[in-house]
Amino acid sequence: MRSSIALALSACAVFAVAAGARGQESPLYRLARQLGTPKLGYQARNDAHTNSTQEFVRANETVNNWTKLFTVVATSVSEPRTQAETSATIYRLHAQLVQHHAQISAYDVKKGSPASAYFSYVIQGEIDVGVVFSPARGIVTVQQVAAHCPGVITPQDVRHIKALIGYPG
Repeated sequence: MRSSIALALSACAVFAVAAGARGQESPLYRLARQLGTPKLGYQARNDAHTNSTQEFVRANETVNNWTKLFTVVATSVSEPRTQAETSATIYRLHAQLVQHHAQISAYDVKKGSPASAYFSYVIQGEIDVGVVFSPARGIVTVQQVAAHCPGVITPQDVRHIKALIGYPG
């Protein structure tokens, strides 16, 4: 199972490439490095460029053989619908986790504007910690770090993930 049930959520790839083209480390790549997953192992987007997925792994790992995986799934949405689509993604993800019998230890939803959610769960032995939010109008993203063993995801990793949506460490 590739980093659990990351929902279909493109612009993060565009931001990462644009920053890289200017010779700067993008915020996405910086976060991947801070999480200990500096190697881009997989990248895909659909033909319409509305959905993208990026997976980062440890330097000596691959997306088919990993101990820690950072996944970013982003979707381009109509700008006026950003808030509604973010909320819908939050609730769809929760419903999928319940349907697949995930052991949810946290699913904290911030209602209002901007909507966001922090989650932590275990599904089929995979531990996942992440967030759902909109980094910019017209984009909805799920960013999460996954591991197969307890202790791989550190308290510092959790702080980095929570900081994406303004949660205290």
